[in-house]
Amino acid sequence: PIPPYEDILVQALVNDTNPAGGSEGVEIVGLHWQRNSLTADTNSVAMQVAYNLVIEQYVFGRRIDGYGNGTTVYWWISAMDVEGNISTTNKQSYIIGTLGTDNDLTPYDYYLHGNYPNPFNPVTNIIYSMGTASDVTIMVHNIQGQLVKNLFIGNVKPGQHTVSWNGTNNFAQSVPSGIYIYSVKSNRQILVGKMMLLK
Repeated sequence: PIPPYEDILVQALVNDTNPAGGSEGVEIVGLHWQRNSLTADTNSVAMQVAYNLVIEQYVFGRRIDGYGNGTTVYWWISAMDVEGNISTTNKQSYIIGTLGTDNDLTPYDYYLHGNYPNPFNPVTNIIYSMGTASDVTIMVHNIQGQLVKNLFIGNVKPGQHTVSWNGTNNFAQSVPSGIYIYSVKSNRQILVGKMMLLK
C-alpha cells in the first residue's frame, strides 16, 4: 500500500504583506507539510495538487478574518492517500495577539518585515529579523504550493537579515509572472509572506 502522509508540520503566525507592497497587518496561519509520492492533496479550502512521483514540500497560507485579540484558534490537517488511509495531525492552537513592531523583539522572537520592492522585476529583497541565533531555511513556492527555489539554508546571528530573489527556480530558469509565497523557517517557527513578480 501507498504510505499515508509523513512529517506533517503545522506552524506559524505571520504578518501578511500584500502584493502591492506595504503591510496589511493581518495574521494568517502558515501550513507546511511534506507529501509522499503518489498521493493527492486536498484541504478544507479545496486546494488541489496533481499526482507526482517525488517527495515535495508545500506551503499554504490562509487569512483569518473576524477574530479579535485573545481568541484561541484551533486547526489540524487530515490527509487521505489513494487507498483511503487517513492520517491526521494533532490539534494545534494559538491565541491571537496584537501584532508587534520591530522594537518589540525579545530574545525569543523573530519578525518578517516583508519583501521590497513588491511587485518586483527582476529582483526583490526579503527582510527578516532574528532574536537569537538560529538555523534558517528560506524557500519560494508557487501559488499551487510547489517548491520553486531554495533561497537560503544556514545559521544566522541575531539581528536583521536580507536575502534576494531574482525570479529564477532551482535550475536557474526564469519563472513566469504571478504571485509567489516565501517562507522563512527557523528552529522555532515558520513565517510566510507573498510577493508578485511582474514582467
